[in-house]
Amino acid sequence: MKKLIKKNLQAYGINMNTRNAFLLSLTSDIGFKVAQDLKKKGWNIYGTYRVFNKKLLKVTEKKNLIQIDFSKNLNNIKKIQLIKFLKRISKINLFSCFSGNQKPIGLLGRIDFEDWYSSFNINLIVPINIFKISLPFLVKNSSIIFFTGGGPNKATKFYSAYSLSKFTLIKFIEQMSLEYKKFNFACINPGWVNTKAHRYLLESKELKNSKDLKKLKSKIKLNEWVSFRKTIDFFDWYINVKNKKLSGRYFVLDYDKIFEKSYVNEIGKNENNLKMRRREINESN
Repeated sequence: MKKLIKKNLQAYGINMNTRNAFLLSLTSDIGFKVAQDLKKKGWNIYGTYRVFNKKLLKVTEKKNLIQIDFSKNLNNIKKIQLIKFLKRISKINLFSCFSGNQKPIGLLGRIDFEDWYSSFNINLIVPINIFKISLPFLVKNSSIIFFTGGGPNKATKFYSAYSLSKFTLIKFIEQMSLEYKKFNFACINPGWVNTKAHRYLLESKELKNSKDLKKLKSKIKLNEWVSFRKTIDFFDWYINVKNKKLSGRYFVLDYDKIFEKSYVNEIGKNENNLKMRRREINESN
């Protein structure tokens, strides 16, 4: 009977197996690459943009996109527009956010606090707000993937707003994995990927002669980047692995051996693995 119903629905152009991805900041270099791969796999792509780019029409239709400026808090009008947009999607199987802004760069005392505040909006507050509004449209076992950046394992000079806002996302997905156990949450660091975000760093006066700028110039010169493919492969793996023990973890894509079964099994043995934790001096290894 199920096969017959499925056949009849397909005859009317309705695919019961269709999966929908809602991707924030679809114009980002990594976001667009992920969208291209998902589209090839038969996904329907929905997303947000700040400034429209015709290349987006390669992965979806204009009606499947909504304009949102992440530097500003969502007003009531934009929230209503977003809810109407989400109702058209109806169900979301993948929610991911690619927004990120490293500005402002500099010592806290020398930068405009409005710029600092805006960075939190872009990297943390607005994405979480959109996620909250999207919650009723997420289906069971939906994958929710956020991106972090530099700073989780050390303090990063000159990047206080970016580092602190992105670091908070790691704790956010752990918190959400406890509150919404029917979904699968992950936070990932894609590594040094060759994206347009690095162009601003090259122009920054604050970073002149810094270790970060020297490292960036070296990667440009030697073409030593982490491949976009690592992020694409992570999405493919995490969406399909359906392992609740992995939810709420923080993955570093150029380091973690996520495709090794023994490594993945080891992650699930301890609820503290791949999470931000204080470790006691006398704690055994």
